Amino acid sequence: MIEANEGLDARGRAQGAAQGEAVRRGSDRRREAVAQAALALFRARGFDATTVDEIAAAAGVSRRTFFRYFPSKDAAVFPRAEERLRAFEALLAPAPGEAAWATVSRACLEVAAAFALVRAELVLQQGLIAASPVLLARERDLDQRWEDALARALARGYPPRRAAALAGGLLGALRALLRGWYAEDGRPDLVALVREVLDLFEGALGADARPGPQDAAPEPPRAGHRPTGAPSRRSSPGRAPLRAGAPAASPPRRGARPPREVRP
Repeated sequence: MIEANEGLDARGRAQGAAQGEAVRRGSDRRREAVAQAALALFRARGFDATTVDEIAAAAGVSRRTFFRYFPSKDAAVFPRAEERLRAFEALLAPAPGEAAWATVSRACLEVAAAFALVRAELVLQQGLIAASPVLLARERDLDQRWEDALARALARGYPPRRAAALAGGLLGALRALLRGWYAEDGRPDLVALVREVLDLFEGALGADARPGPQDAAPEPPRAGHRPTGAPSRRSSPGRAPLRAGAPAASPPRRGARPPREVRP
């Protein structure tokens, strides 16, 4: 009897999970339909001239349903913003033994590859953004969150101020690159372009592009090893060190006369 009840419970949980998954997929489809209706209207009429009521009617949903999926009209222009940022943050998790710059480089290249797969959507989106001050302001807010994610990842291998400066510089360079890519309708190889930017930064950083954590403890000195610049135990306090190649002064002989003073 107990086993029969446990079997019923297991089937009930499985059915509940399947129903929940079906509800989630249906909700995702409706959200995508609303986003596509909004983008079509924005493209045809412009962002400012399109109302939420028009978007809801085109998508076949109520105004209330629109706001269930998007908190504002401008959010519908960035329907995958949160999803993409979460994916980027996941990519910034370091692999074992991976230096901070290597992690950031890998994450940026993977994002470039993902963006290249949806180039038509991104080019359309950027056209809408460039024509609207409201959307430009929202894009800046989103960019700041990406920059903050970069800075947190870089802070694993650089001092905080340097990590923040490097994150800002890298994101600015990538944004400039993307503007050119959008202007060419996303035709150039985005992964190759991003790799060029990363190589430029790595060349400027030099050896610092492959640092370990900055707070690592220094290696203890080896037994019998004297650090460079440390005084020798044979040195006398207050005595100036000899220059290389300079002859050592001989001590005066006993009974020798002191040198006469030479007057000009």
